[in-house]
Formats: sequence, structure tokens, C-alpha cells
Amino acid sequence: MLVHDREIKLAPQEFKLLHFLMHHPQQVFGRTTLLHHVWGYEQTEDTRTVDVHIQRLREKLAPMQVIQTVRGFGYQLVEPHDDGQ
Repeated sequence: MLVHDREIKLAPQEFKLLHFLMHHPQQVFGRTTLLHHVWGYEQTEDTRTVDVHIQRLREKLAPMQVIQTVRGFGYQLVEPHDDGQ
């Protein structure tokens, strides 16, 4: 994947997470829902995994900010905007 003419490498779960969000733009997903759809978990109380993967994706996709936090609920993919230029 290229971001601002530089190649970035995504771990398999990062790719799955981004792929899922890309197929559902502007839709908000809670952490538990993402764990179910992306990781295949049926039940879990530990949703920190999602937060860590979102953080890594944001770092790799910087300066584009395409993953938005919906406070108190989860995440959504938004129209790309670039705060670095």
C-alpha cells in the first residue's frame, strides 16, 4: 500500500481491520463488533486489542486521518484528509 508515495506494510490483522472499515465507510462500529467481524471472536471483555490496532494503523497511515474515534462507542472510516500539508 502506498501513502504519500511511500510504501507501508500492514500486519495481517491491520489489513483485515482496514479492509473491513473500507467496506463500511462512515459507519460506526463498537470495539466488540469489530472483534467479532475482524478477529472472529464471539465473546470478549478485552477490547484493548482493537485500540492497539487502530493506533498502529493511524501511525502507518499518517498524515492521513481516515479513522475517527466516536467517543464512548468505537471507530469509523471517514473521508481522507491530510493535516500534514
